[in-house]
Amino acid sequence: MYRHACPKDRRVTYDLLTYEGNTLMEEIFPKHEQKIDEIFKVLDQQEMETMILSLKKVGLQLNNKKFLRKYLEFEINRRNIE
Repeated sequence: MYRHACPKDRRVTYDLLTYEGNTLMEEIFPKHEQKIDEIFKVLDQQEMETMILSLKKVGLQLNNKKFLRKYLEFEINRRNIE
């Protein structure tokens, strides 16, 4: 990894992968993705959506972001109507 300063905002610094890091991620990520798929294959689509919404709700509680909270409320309400 390496850091790159944002040319437009001195407060911002980007963390970027090196070529070697990107090559490593291309090698290991498919195995990681396969393992995650194996773990969650016991959930059907509705259970997966419920879990995702629940985790987003917990994340919103921790981050207290108004926009995301409104989006989550919209999604929950939309799904309750269907």
